[in-house]
Amino acid sequence: MEQGFEARLEGVITGKSGPFDVLAWKKGEGMFGFEVTLNFQNLLHNLEEDLRTRITKIIVVCRNKDELEKARAIAKNRLGEEKRVELKTIFEFTSKKIE
Repeated sequence: MEQGFEARLEGVITGKSGPFDVLAWKKGEGMFGFEVTLNFQNLLHNLEEDLRTRITKIIVVCRNKDELEKARAIAKNRLGEEKRVELKTIFEFTSKKIE
């Protein structure tokens, strides 16, 4: 995988009842869980459960900027500013730009 990460689609981790859409890891970097959000009904449940795991970073991927802002508002209202959670549009997620 790009940048030396290994990944699994529908990756399972201890402490989470369902899988991450994508689970990625790299020695020394930790584990990253990606949640592709098409339905906001379970967004908070997933994030709260994700935050109880040992995941280093949770990346929520949304279809577009409107949905990104909706997801951001839902998450911020319940979780406040959570450093382990990032939200990105699918365009930002697939961009080759390295931050």
